[in-house]
Amino acid sequence: MDEIIHTEADLNTYQFKGDEPQHAIVFVGAAPHARTPRLIMGNVSLQNVVPTPTPGYQGSYRLLAIRCAAPGFSMPLSATNPVTAATNMTCDATGLINNVLYVIILSAAQDLVGSSIPKGVVLLADVMPSFFTKLIAPYFIHHVPYRVRVLVFITLSAVGMLMVALTPPSKSVLVKMAGVVLASLSSGGGELSFLGLSHYYGHISLVGWGSGTGAAGLVGAGLYVVLTEWWRFSVRDSLLFSACLPAVMFVSFFFILPLDPLRKSSQQKDYETVPDQDLTEEDVEDMPQGAASSALLAPGPSNVHAAYSLHSPEGSSSFRNNLRRAKSLFIPYMAPLLLVYIAEYIINQGVSPTLLFPVESSPFEEYRGFYPFYGFLYQLGVFISRSSTPFIRIHTLYVPSVLQVGNMVLLILQSLFFFIPSVYIVFIIIFWEGLLGGAVYVNCFAEIMENIPEEEREFSLSATTYIFDISSPCFSKTPFSLHSKAMGKISFATPLPQPTRSEVLEWKFPRPHNHLVLTGRSRAAWHTSFVIPQLNLLLDAGLCVNKQRPKHIFLTHGHADHTLLAFAFVKREDPPDVYCPAEMKHIFDNHILSTTMMNLGGLVEMGDAEKQGYKVDDANGETDADGRTPQERAFLNTHVTHGVKHGDTVPLRRLKGITATAFNCDHTVPCVGYVFSSTTNRLKQEYKSLAGPQLRDLRRSGVEITEPHSVPMFAFLGDTTIATLASEPPWLRDGIPVVITECSFLYEDHAAQADKTKHTKWSDLEPVIRSWPGTTFILIHFSMRYSDRQVCQFFMDLEDAPTNMVIWADPED
Repeated sequence: MDEIIHTEADLNTYQFKGDEPQHAIVFVGAAPHARTPRLIMGNVSLQNVVPTPTPGYQGSYRLLAIRCAAPGFSMPLSATNPVTAATNMTCDATGLINNVLYVIILSAAQDLVGSSIPKGVVLLADVMPSFFTKLIAPYFIHHVPYRVRVLVFITLSAVGMLMVALTPPSKSVLVKMAGVVLASLSSGGGELSFLGLSHYYGHISLVGWGSGTGAAGLVGAGLYVVLTEWWRFSVRDSLLFSACLPAVMFVSFFFILPLDPLRKSSQQKDYETVPDQDLTEEDVEDMPQGAASSALLAPGPSNVHAAYSLHSPEGSSSFRNNLRRAKSLFIPYMAPLLLVYIAEYIINQGVSPTLLFPVESSPFEEYRGFYPFYGFLYQLGVFISRSSTPFIRIHTLYVPSVLQVGNMVLLILQSLFFFIPSVYIVFIIIFWEGLLGGAVYVNCFAEIMENIPEEEREFSLSATTYIFDISSPCFSKTPFSLHSKAMGKISFATPLPQPTRSEVLEWKFPRPHNHLVLTGRSRAAWHTSFVIPQLNLLLDAGLCVNKQRPKHIFLTHGHADHTLLAFAFVKREDPPDVYCPAEMKHIFDNHILSTTMMNLGGLVEMGDAEKQGYKVDDANGETDADGRTPQERAFLNTHVTHGVKHGDTVPLRRLKGITATAFNCDHTVPCVGYVFSSTTNRLKQEYKSLAGPQLRDLRRSGVEITEPHSVPMFAFLGDTTIATLASEPPWLRDGIPVVITECSFLYEDHAAQADKTKHTKWSDLEPVIRSWPGTTFILIHFSMRYSDRQVCQFFMDLEDAPTNMVIWADPED
């Protein structure tokens, strides 16, 4: 007995013209929910096949079993076979590749054109050509054979990605954008064409396509991260790799996909429909085996004839009729899709960034972990539901669409009122959002395949796709309102993610220290304070950035906007280490002591320490080197103060291998900055050629074979003039990755004030920034005379602004 295979198509019996065999007969069955019969075919010898009538469908049959000549032998029709597997594999691969380049381009947008144009322009270039392709192409693309279409799409994708990858930075960004447009044209044309192609291959092809497109979101973003972050590919090499992906589509379509259905469509003029008739067992037995096998491999003669009728010049494919068809699709199919996608874009782009919970009650170590994980859960839900139609079918599309709107309303209310007690409940809602979105997508096209007449089905599948691109540019975040010609060139610190816009900003360090996040706020004469939680570190204490009380406190100088809230960070249980210029050590302790006494209302004398429950060191009754009595020292057991001077290197006591080195800053009062370094032990140069056993023997004999090796991570400057950086200190010459420095004044009109107060102005700082392009300069401490918006606008209006700087201001404040 031949190996059993099956697929789907519609019932009809066709008459061949000329000398062809008189009849080709196929057997039909229908799923209980289907409105029209479906063909189930087997590539078997039909001489011993007995068709079983299907109740309720006159003149049609369901092939339930194959009975062979041997008495009593019966074998059910198998559901797994080479043809369906190949079709599913092809549609899965084409769906993945067709959509994955769209995701990769958006993932790489900032890297591609970050120095020239806003990221939102890349979004439009990636969406709008696809939108217009889907809007216009269904009315004429049927004149182009599928093989030609696929070759065109592959060429457009590959050429587009090559243009984006190979265009030198010195060339016009228009060339890169042209490449993005080509890739977008390919994606849009590919989606409408491959969905139209599913008309010939039945439901199994739609399952594969839905699964592939559902996986594209996960694979696209993940692939770019793997290439650039894990494997350390450059952006150029990552895009060159992506340019090879369309080859998967070529192999899938031309070497894996069974092309018999398309070959039959090329013979469409040789077919004409004859009336349905009941099929008898004698009809089956009289059928030639070769003709039966050929017919059963095809999608069904009715499909071929219907496709020909739609696209024939004599048919009803006029532009006016196609507009009528498109209009008839809106309410039952397009509207649910539009509704669900609008709700999704609002949730994913506008609401989910605000769905935050206390970090300690979440699985994340920092707030920036919430949003990417929401995106992962959404994409996972989409992937699962787009692959679900073989198991679950939804016929009323408005039900999941309305549920999606309910998700949107629920999450908006959560963003406003925070009534959901746990982030894990939000995880479930976001995953549910993905399930609903994917379900509407794949079931919409499944409904079209079942309910739309054959002569209109291919057009309907193609025409419905443009709904996705209506919602993309309209409801995604396209940040044009504050962008100017320089916006794409400059990075800005971002507000902490929370329901109301935060004045506290944050910025993630670049590799190799990308585990560090700088969080804080800085304004001249108002407050400056930064926290790096990963180092348990506080830089200046003019503000309480968050609820953390770091144990390593580094103060640059004594001005109140840098020290005013230091008292909030000291604590008797596990007192923090405080580092400050040696000249201010005594006065800083006086400040803490005075604040402590003020907290006691002025009712407690210095000698009342024991009465207040503080432990007094009676063993050493004398004053210490700082002139503190035992009673005073008892009040000051809230911290340990270390005075530092230029060149001092101190370890961060609670962190192994992290040190800070002080250097002088030019200011009106004693002021220092700090270089923070990571120190590890490395093998000494003279021992690097030795083998492991030799090194072991040396170590056992007491020879020190390693030496400390320090790598600077970042520098934090106090208030200073440009003199500190202009002197090119060693750590700057050694290529320190990050420098956090002040830029109090922006305009030359304020030069006299900058000189008087010994602060830095932009015209002095700019040449230094340009001289060290490998170092990222974080600009802080802007004068209160400028609003955040004015600060950002100043830098956005610069001609040819340096790209290696981050502005500590919020463009939308």
